Amino acid sequence: MAVILKSGDLESVVRRLKDSAALDVCLADPARATQVITLANTALEIGLPRASTHVAMATILLAVAPRSDSATQAYYQAAKDAEHPMPKYLQDSHYQGAAKLRGAGVMQNMFDLPHKIARQEYLPKNLVGKHYYVPAPNQAEQKLYAQYQALFKYIYQQPFVPTEFADHFEHFTSSHIK
Repeated sequence: MAVILKSGDLESVVRRLKDSAALDVCLADPARATQVITLANTALEIGLPRASTHVAMATILLAVAPRSDSATQAYYQAAKDAEHPMPKYLQDSHYQGAAKLRGAGVMQNMFDLPHKIARQEYLPKNLVGKHYYVPAPNQAEQKLYAQYQALFKYIYQQPFVPTEFADHFEHFTSSHIK
């Protein structure tokens, strides 16, 4: 059975395609997620009836894509520690009096430093070494995770020790589902 898109449905379908690309595919295949989003945006620009080909292509790419929710999980883990203040030197200091009003400082310019990476603490001291990102077991994320580990070692000059989280799906407790 074929489903024919009607003009009123296109925006809703495109929204769902984009959402699925970010939530379901995510870091398992970022290039594919970008392709789906591009196809979805193009479908909106072109409009029906020709947009149906773009929607079909995006749908097929999503259907056969690897899956990962690691970015969502990292967000939920990090949200638990969100009450910690941002380091002063990372706070906005572009306006006159920012240092006096908010205690804002000047962060290092990464482009003036070796490897174009600022070796400064980005987390409160008690959170240094806590890692929120746990990669899914796919090639794309394993490569990203290796880059993240190397970056952490370079910035903080200490070994990378993965953080253990109790339950990958603990944010889906009844208090969070409405």
